[in-house]
Formats: sequence, C-alpha cells, structure tokens
Amino acid sequence: MAKSPKTKPATSSPTPQEALERLRGDIAEAKAAKMDVTHLSAKKALEKMGLPWTRENFIKFNWPAKGDLDDIEWDESEIPPDLQDWTKEGP
Repeated sequence: MAKSPKTKPATSSPTPQEALERLRGDIAEAKAAKMDVTHLSAKKALEKMGLPWTRENFIKFNWPAKGDLDDIEWDESEIPPDLQDWTKEGP
C-alpha cells in the first residue's frame, strides 16, 4: 500500500511575516481602543467566553486561584484604567 503524501497540518504555525502582520494589527486595534495590547487580548478572551468586561472578571482571568493569593504581589495599576478601583483590595 502506498503511503499518502505528507501534508501540512491545518494547525501549522504562521510564518514570521504573518505573525508580524497580526501583531501590527493587534497594536493598531489596541491604540484605537486606547488600551494596552495585553488588556485588549484579555477583553477579547472574556467576551469570547461570554463574560462581561468587569474588574472582577479581569482579575479572575489574570490571577486564577493558585493557592494563597496573599502571596501574589501586584498593584492596582496592573488593572486596565477603566476597571481600576483604588478603594478595593486586589486578587
């Protein structure tokens, strides 16, 4: 029986040029939204999961429970500006 020719998997990595173009698009989109690229990425992920863009959801997304949360050093400025609440404690 003849072997079938090897084909490129559907989940292959993008070429460096494709990755660069995607990154440029992500940066442009984040600038237009006046957001940090990583915050926009988190917002898109939350929306894809059907979760609203809230402070609580952002914190759960970025700091999933890993034992004692008191051991995690962080600052309110790590929260997107539109979700910051300097009166609350962090994760």
